[in-house]
Amino acid sequence: MEKIQNIAIVGRGAIGVIYGSLLMKKMGYKHVAFLCDAKRKARYEKQDVLFNGQPMHFQYITQGDDFYPDLIIVATKYVKIKQTIEEIRPFVHESAVIISTMNGIKSEDDLREAFGRYHVIRTIAQKMS
Repeated sequence: MEKIQNIAIVGRGAIGVIYGSLLMKKMGYKHVAFLCDAKRKARYEKQDVLFNGQPMHFQYITQGDDFYPDLIIVATKYVKIKQTIEEIRPFVHESAVIISTMNGIKSEDDLREAFGRYHVIRTIAQKMS
């Protein structure tokens, strides 16, 4: 596995923002981005999200943007898994790794079915507060 240089997160809810803020502190603004459609990107860029009372200024990418993630973090609700798979499909390259923050749900199986088992690492998210 190559060194992870760029990370894309799908889902700007509580879990996605926690991961985004921690990773942005470690890796820097240019290397962490939220993946979303053009409509959400326009809305998100106008309205920062608050994390522990502080506004967070994230980078947002859509299909066609010049951003190639080595790691994709899926932090959506399971009901959106099929839509999420299609949104991340253009960003999954040969060495991209995908993890899901959905505990106890078959999201990893769905992601492995879509992208192959070598792209998806089984994970569990704990102590997120």
